[in-house]
Amino acid sequence: MKRTISMNLVWGVAIVALGVGALVANGNTGVSAAMQSGVFTDLGALGVLDSKAYGINAVGQIVGVSSDLMSKKHAFLWDGSMHDLGVLPNTTESFAYAINDAGQVVGVSMSLGSVTPRAFIWQNNSMTDIGGFTPRAINKNGDVVGASTTKRNNVEWYDRACLWRNGALTDLGTLAGNYSYAYGINDAGQIAGASFTASDANSRAFLWNGGTIGDLGTLGGTNSQAYAISNGRYVVGYANATGEAQHAVLYTLGISGGANTSTDLGTLGGLYSYAYAVNSKAQVVGTSGQAFIWQNGAMFDLNMLLPPDSGWELEAASAINENGQIAGWGKQYGLTRAFLLNRVSTTPVSSASAASYANKLAAESIAAAFGDQLATTTQIAASVPLPTSLAGTSVIVRDSTGVVQFAPLFFVSANQINYQTPAGLAPGIASVAAISGSNVISLGTTTIAPVAPALFTANASGNGLAAAVVFRLKANGAQNYESIARVDAVTGQIVAVPIDLGAEDDQVFLLLYGTGFRGRSGLNAVNVSIGGVPSEVSYAGPQGDFVGLDQINVRIPRSLAGRGNVTVTVTADGSMANAVTANIK
Repeated sequence: MKRTISMNLVWGVAIVALGVGALVANGNTGVSAAMQSGVFTDLGALGVLDSKAYGINAVGQIVGVSSDLMSKKHAFLWDGSMHDLGVLPNTTESFAYAINDAGQVVGVSMSLGSVTPRAFIWQNNSMTDIGGFTPRAINKNGDVVGASTTKRNNVEWYDRACLWRNGALTDLGTLAGNYSYAYGINDAGQIAGASFTASDANSRAFLWNGGTIGDLGTLGGTNSQAYAISNGRYVVGYANATGEAQHAVLYTLGISGGANTSTDLGTLGGLYSYAYAVNSKAQVVGTSGQAFIWQNGAMFDLNMLLPPDSGWELEAASAINENGQIAGWGKQYGLTRAFLLNRVSTTPVSSASAASYANKLAAESIAAAFGDQLATTTQIAASVPLPTSLAGTSVIVRDSTGVVQFAPLFFVSANQINYQTPAGLAPGIASVAAISGSNVISLGTTTIAPVAPALFTANASGNGLAAAVVFRLKANGAQNYESIARVDAVTGQIVAVPIDLGAEDDQVFLLLYGTGFRGRSGLNAVNVSIGGVPSEVSYAGPQGDFVGLDQINVRIPRSLAGRGNVTVTVTADGSMANAVTANIK
């Protein structure tokens, strides 16, 4: 039987509604090898060697440390180019850890081997000594937190969390132990860090609020540590889970200021993860062997945003601002370098079958992705092989084994992308990234299965009348294709054309169009029921003419004559497609 689509009205309606006007002539897909301009920035170095980024403010200014031409470590400020912030008098090296929205930078300046670093604030091209402690964060008011070194019993030295405000240094105390360290402060003056408990038995994440220090708890293990606090309700760091694995943790603060919930952010498949920064939108960044962002309940490897031939491996994301810009560091051909990623949206990109809108997909199937700011304009692919970039938008899929591929694109618009899932995707949870021409990164997840059968419908809703045609084979060998739907001239609605089973010796087949079942294990693994009657399947696989489109040919049992509206169900390897309908005269 010829496996082709007649240019019938119903199929045309379905294709236009999906926005997949490029479904013409199959072919292989290409893969872009270029890093998208403006999405990723190598911040460079003060000399020719390494750099690391530790902080970022609202306008995308970044601070950190880099080796200068003399191989000395110097604090830097990056605002499109990297600037050496210098050192305090009588010191040789400096490190910048944080910057606020006013452009005030805090860090330390010291000489190699020194045990008494000097804290500084840098602003207006001037570095000022603010005392003998190690600062780690600064808020909009210029309040600085970190740790000072205190001697106990004239023998032991311990770090103690401290707050520098208006020239005065305040010890923030501990959770009954000897050690504490403050890592983050928000604009409300709430402070997060870590402290030993009584008898220095354990280390615990703490929240300091209005003069009171409180234990934020763990994930079931013994230890925890907080590295950052947002404006709002979020604290992040790591906490030991049951079994003492160290996992990135998100503490959501209650109204009273204590931890309301503690969320285990998981890992990227390894044994550990650490969260280093969070914004008020609960976007969390850190490391799990590779740099990650966690949002909307899922952790994403930021390396998926880079082409495999970039020479980069992003190791840690250390800072994120309210715009979703991320700073951190990684290896470029083995050399440690600071980077900037522009910018991750909080709105997820949600992928579903373009036929049924179910959230399970198979390799080489047609997917519809929904979100916001996905593209700067609307564009439909005009040829095949399908492009991997349309209007500057690209889609990247990372499967459960970590393999990253660009997806061929049918159509892009601000709120929807239609793409073909890449070939060879491993089953499991896959990460999906859409990068727009304006450098907005949208992230989401989808489930990949060996088969995920889905049937197109005439109204493109995933329900109702099938997007299908009838193939009739007469006893004399004559062949006809017939529509099963039409547009009502009065209502403008799509209505069924009853299928006439014809003469007793006519063989009548229903040709169903869908996606996601070409990977079925065998023809006998595909089962079709029409009106509750098991029906003979003669073909189930790629349609052959259109990218990503699959087809099922099923003989209509003559016992169904006169049944009227019937439901058609399809299963492939035990997975059920969306039910569709037809009308039999």
